[in-house]
Amino acid sequence: MRMTETELREYVAKRVKENVAKAAKGDGNGPRLFAPKKSTTANKRDPESITGALLRLKYQAKNADTANPQAWAREKAIEVYGENSRVVKNMTAGDANQGKEMVPTIVSEEILEALANRTIMRKNGAVVIDNPSGSMTIPKLTSVVQGTWVGEGVASTNQATSPGTDQVSLTDKKMMITVPVSKDLLISAAGNIEQAVMNNVLTGAAVTEDAAFLRAVGSATVPTGVFNQLAAANVSASVGNTSENIETDLGQLKQALLGSNVNVTEEGSIYVMSTREAERLERLRDDNGNLIFPELKMNGKIGRYKAATTNAIPTNLGGGSNESEVAFLNMPDVLIADHGVAQAEVLENVTYRDSGGTLRTTVDTDEAVVRMILRTDIALQYDVAGALKTGVTWGV
Repeated sequence: MRMTETELREYVAKRVKENVAKAAKGDGNGPRLFAPKKSTTANKRDPESITGALLRLKYQAKNADTANPQAWAREKAIEVYGENSRVVKNMTAGDANQGKEMVPTIVSEEILEALANRTIMRKNGAVVIDNPSGSMTIPKLTSVVQGTWVGEGVASTNQATSPGTDQVSLTDKKMMITVPVSKDLLISAAGNIEQAVMNNVLTGAAVTEDAAFLRAVGSATVPTGVFNQLAAANVSASVGNTSENIETDLGQLKQALLGSNVNVTEEGSIYVMSTREAERLERLRDDNGNLIFPELKMNGKIGRYKAATTNAIPTNLGGGSNESEVAFLNMPDVLIADHGVAQAEVLENVTYRDSGGTLRTTVDTDEAVVRMILRTDIALQYDVAGALKTGVTWGV
């Protein structure tokens, strides 16, 4: 079962709503909504709070009683964050010191850095490349060069060979995240709450990207997830959910890559699974009561390879609505092409649609809307650089 574009949107809306609720309560490992994620000392700010600070300052400057909003915002940033802070440096970069927009292009590096800490693919070694034109084609290998053995002084009959090649295309897909924010929060004078401005935006972006980059069917507007780019021979059904079955599944995933001469390494190859499956593996014991995968609990690995867990892989697939999927991926063969410019802006007096599909106006709710746009795409250089198990019920 694969996600259609409509199913992807519904799934993302649900996950964003859940993650935002957790962030607001401080549940799990997520940051509390109204607390900075890291130290907000001038030169130690994290990229999420820098982006939030710039958006908040832009909003305040726009509504300040001043003839020069740009200069007003810079003075306010120096007052709150310090003259040598990354916030001030970002404000004076590029076109900002010429009085143009201070946010849309300046914070793109900060946004991408923040996303790299949150998303499965970016965090675990995918190769991120610039795609300045919005469309690019990259050659990929489909077979390897063959050699022969020859005797001393004997003429070789070996013909020159070259690796089989094909092409992989990466074309901009536009992701838009829209999150309402209280105007009271945006006009607050406190210097340590800007994390709240961006937390919801980045949560939505991370959930959206993970869901698409892993499992989306793909269309003119949605990336094709890596699970749908794998060679058919590398996709197989799980053999069951006993401890022996699980070890067989894991071994077959790895062997699918090794058998295709993929350069599997401890640093670059990872298992990807739902949090439900990972939780089962963490507590799985043998007949003597010993943990079968103690390294998963200790350092997040299965054997020698990292295990990345995510809620972007559903656990309600299949006829019984209880199946999931588990993959083994060689991350250096995963390419992410970013257009290079992430845009973020604060909009006032607009109408937006909430996660339930209801139209709301910020005039009635005394809110503003933070909108972020990121143009990106994903591709596998080598379609046997990953393997997938479907029908997984390890955690049932």
